[in-house]
Amino acid sequence: MSDTETKVTKVISESEHRDITVDEWRQEWSADKLYLAVMTMRPNAHLFVTQLEFKHYPPQTDKNDLFDFWCILWEGIPWAVVGIPEQDRHLADEVAAEAGLRIANGVPHLITGEGTITFPYDYRNVMTMENTPESRAYDGAEAQKEMEKEEEAKVQDIYEKHRQFLLGRN
Repeated sequence: MSDTETKVTKVISESEHRDITVDEWRQEWSADKLYLAVMTMRPNAHLFVTQLEFKHYPPQTDKNDLFDFWCILWEGIPWAVVGIPEQDRHLADEVAAEAGLRIANGVPHLITGEGTITFPYDYRNVMTMENTPESRAYDGAEAQKEMEKEEEAKVQDIYEKHRQFLLGRN
């Protein structure tokens, strides 16, 4: 899949999304941000992205302006890419650890029969999220199903707590 076939959707808010080109996506990136790419099918990917945003960059607050979010379809695989201030990496490390993930240096790569394919944006401040070696993600299909249920419950809890926060603010 070439850059022209890569699908990029900028998530502006829960209800507002905009399809953009890979070139437009690249133009939005900043050297002072850390970009984290996570395959959305990875166990606890949704929890990581949700927890990072809602805990440290809550929607409908000024701090949320520091949180960038894109949904990418690259090589037929759905990815989430978040951008946060580079000095906040420790926050991402903390949330990742809670979710059984870690930040791996470097962009995603796919190994195919024809060779290696590199993520559409290969730069020093782009990192890949992966499960930690001790993650239950490697314990088979049953463990992954259990993780999915737990993840969904945790994500729903985060949404509910944020909803309560917003109600209390108004």
